[in-house]
Amino acid sequence: MNGVSHVGNGRRLGRRASFVVLVCTNVLMMATASAPSPIYPLYRERWGFSVTMLTVIFAVYVAGLLGALLTAGSLSDHMGRRPVLVAALLVAAASTAMFWAADGVGALLMARVVQGLATGTTTGALAAGLVEFAPGPRGWQRP
Repeated sequence: MNGVSHVGNGRRLGRRASFVVLVCTNVLMMATASAPSPIYPLYRERWGFSVTMLTVIFAVYVAGLLGALLTAGSLSDHMGRRPVLVAALLVAAASTAMFWAADGVGALLMARVVQGLATGTTTGALAAGLVEFAPGPRGWQRP
């Protein structure tokens, strides 16, 4: 990559701005992935599922995350960072909507798997982008 990121109208973000956007996206994704966790005990109380099912709800996220990391981890190397990140962020937004609309354990499990898939897909693209735009030994100068 040439060290700059194109914005839709032809303008470019510099290395520093691109790095900051990727860091903020990473923080947002990690916060989104953990945000529903405090609500699970409320769901458990409301829907009456077992502690074991609560553990399964936590575990299916990891299954989705690992599945995405193993299958889509290098996807941004082939398709580009931006298209993969945009698609994964839309999937993350869909998982949030699924949490809001959940009316039972099945819906909660599906939302959690989709959330894991979105997080795993963004992790690969974000990590690669952060490495590309990270400051070099001389700071934020172009290579």
